[in-house]
Amino acid sequence: MEKKMSIFKRIMSVLLVLTMIGAYVPLGAMAEEVTVPKGSYLETSIIDNEVIDVNEPFGFTYRTCPDADDANTMVKGSFAISKDGTPVEMRDVATLKYMDAEGNWYEFYTDFGPPTGFPLKDLTSKFEITFKEAGIYTVTVTIFKVDSEGNHVEALCSDTKTLKVGIGYTIKSTLSENQLIVQKPVYFSVTTEANSDSGKKVIGSFVIMEGNNVVGLDKVAKLEYYEVQIKD
Repeated sequence: MEKKMSIFKRIMSVLLVLTMIGAYVPLGAMAEEVTVPKGSYLETSIIDNEVIDVNEPFGFTYRTCPDADDANTMVKGSFAISKDGTPVEMRDVATLKYMDAEGNWYEFYTDFGPPTGFPLKDLTSKFEITFKEAGIYTVTVTIFKVDSEGNHVEALCSDTKTLKVGIGYTIKSTLSENQLIVQKPVYFSVTTEANSDSGKKVIGSFVIMEGNNVVGLDKVAKLEYYEVQIKD
């Protein structure tokens, strides 16, 4: 079964009915954790799972929102980053810049602010990051209370966001291995995300596996397709 279709910027969900005779290879699913800030917190212009380009500057802001206890405490901001789930050095994967109060841009890799810190207030700071290579990056910004010499004492608040850098078309399915029962229909969905491939035309295709071997659709008694498209 083949059907050409356009990929929209968000999500195209596909509902399918599959009645199996033989074996198949299941597709996985992803889970997302949500952290709710307490006390002092950070706000950012970054949209979680935002898609950006490689080697293109990406501007964003962070707003510090102190509670009554933390207001005017001397602090520093700090960035940490991981790529595809593994912590990496910022300088190895990206160039990161911070705009100071005078409007000057400074390149940095971990802490930002004066050497001895700055008083925590309700302020918005501007940043710019340029990634050197594609990947899924997790960026964590933490506001640390510092001592008189600018050393980290304790974390007051933090924020974590994921950026998809140069990531193209992805596909996920709700199909589970335990769902398969011979001669009984199985309902499942396939969800696609265009990411940086938004606007391209594609063709969907099914491959049936038995062990390590590709087999024909004769292993499937019936395969039905129902398309639902969600536009912006």
